[in-house]
Amino acid sequence: MKLGPAGFVFERYVVRTLESYGYATEVGKHVLGYCVMHEIDVSAKKKRAIIFW
Repeated sequence: MKLGPAGFVFERYVVRTLESYGYATEVGKHVLGYCVMHEIDVSAKKKRAIIFW
């Protein structure tokens, strides 16, 4: 709760950490699910590894 109302500060921390390991990152990506749109807080890609959070 101390990180802010939406956890945005923590998301930026995670992004910076993943980028330091060579991942390409995106924040706030929207993906169409079966019935509704979903927000992916952080997505990261490096070669064949993909991380969604």
